[in-house]
Amino acid sequence: MHAEIEGNPIFKSLTEEQKREYTDKFDHHTKEIEMNPNDDNAYRNRGHVYFDIGEKEKAIADLNMAVKLNPSYQNIYERGHMFGSIGKHDDALADFNKLVEMDQNDFNSYYSRGYEYLENNNFHKAILDFNLLVKLHPQDSLAYNSRGYAYGCAGQYKKSISDFNSAIDLGDQYSYVERAEIYAKLGKKQKTIIDYKEFLRLSEDPEMVQQVKQKLDKLINK
Repeated sequence: MHAEIEGNPIFKSLTEEQKREYTDKFDHHTKEIEMNPNDDNAYRNRGHVYFDIGEKEKAIADLNMAVKLNPSYQNIYERGHMFGSIGKHDDALADFNKLVEMDQNDFNSYYSRGYEYLENNNFHKAILDFNLLVKLHPQDSLAYNSRGYAYGCAGQYKKSISDFNSAIDLGDQYSYVERAEIYAKLGKKQKTIIDYKEFLRLSEDPEMVQQVKQKLDKLINK
């Protein structure tokens, strides 16, 4: 029963405890499917097991079945993100378009579609989606952060900085880093350093702190 996953290179690299965890999940969801072939949740959940060990095509096949059985928001949303993560951006966009049609006020649909547009270098459409986020959720820092990032990708640095300012005012620490990146592109070294240092003062994200420290050290010693 485990032949489908035990030969996988990622699976082989796991600890014995992790292997048991994944085989237990795989067996559980496969048994659910055998008992009820119309259980979309079982297909979706088994799809995530496949995905986690790198069996991307099998994961998509299970999510396709889940959507076929039940074209719910959750099934389409999760399939869309799977498509995007393996580089199938057109398929991901198609799923997120469906979600926007289902609910034209949903934050996650516009957010996800906007970033898929960015993956396709369609900055204009990404900005339009993030404009809607800001309009629908004017007190959400992520809306401004996302649009600021899109403006930066499009080379509209003044608008990018303005949006990162708004995100920072709403409490988003990560926008200090992204605003610093824009300042760096503009050759404003001192402002870049100030923003990096402010992020380090505020942040409790150890991985990001380490990355920013490395950037800051490189910049100071340049």
